[in-house]
Amino acid sequence: MTVATLPELIDKQGAFEIVRAQIVEILSANMTHQGVLATAAGEDPNLFTARVFEEASNPFEDWLNSPSAPADRRPIVNVMFDNSSADMAGSDVVQRQKTTGSYNIDCYGYAVASDNTDGGHNPGDRAATLAVQRCVRIVRNILMSGQNTYLQLRKGTNPDCEVWGRWIRAITMFQPAIEGRTVQQVVACRIAFDVVFNEYSPQITGEPAEIIGYTVNRAETGEVLISAEIDVTDGD
Repeated sequence: MTVATLPELIDKQGAFEIVRAQIVEILSANMTHQGVLATAAGEDPNLFTARVFEEASNPFEDWLNSPSAPADRRPIVNVMFDNSSADMAGSDVVQRQKTTGSYNIDCYGYAVASDNTDGGHNPGDRAATLAVQRCVRIVRNILMSGQNTYLQLRKGTNPDCEVWGRWIRAITMFQPAIEGRTVQQVVACRIAFDVVFNEYSPQITGEPAEIIGYTVNRAETGEVLISAEIDVTDGD
């Protein structure tokens, strides 16, 4: 049996990873700049900024572990890759696959109940809801702004990724939970964000590897294990 192998290490990022990192970078940079603009305008920068995370399993952990109210109550944004699907009609079978990647951008708001100056009561859940919805508004405006139509990844910007377009598919409020228990004082909202981009495949022609012999075994877990003696010729 003769098989072709890729001669180079596959160490480049996939386009779906590049897009996720770009979303994080765009949100982080703009959140910081919004804080600067808010300060210049005499506004509270905490109302216009958020902390940005990437693929965090529990980004609001410090809120829960604070013995009292946490020092940083700014909303939290967590960007996660969900899934991708290929558009066969817009792809070719050799080099380029047109892909729609779906990302979950979860926003979290935190607040505690308080009493106002008139002797009334400000419920914490309402304040957390307003905080997270304000955060969603800012995130939506950043990602859907004209300058981010292609997430600043037009053709020629990055050789491994070309974005064709982006849109928000849905915005859904939800109550976060840990181990089946609802988290108190925290309200969340998910932005389902779709991005169309090209995934590229290696085009280097590998040298044939002549397999002298191989043995197939199956582990107790069901994994197929192959041991082989391979002779790779250098073409000389």
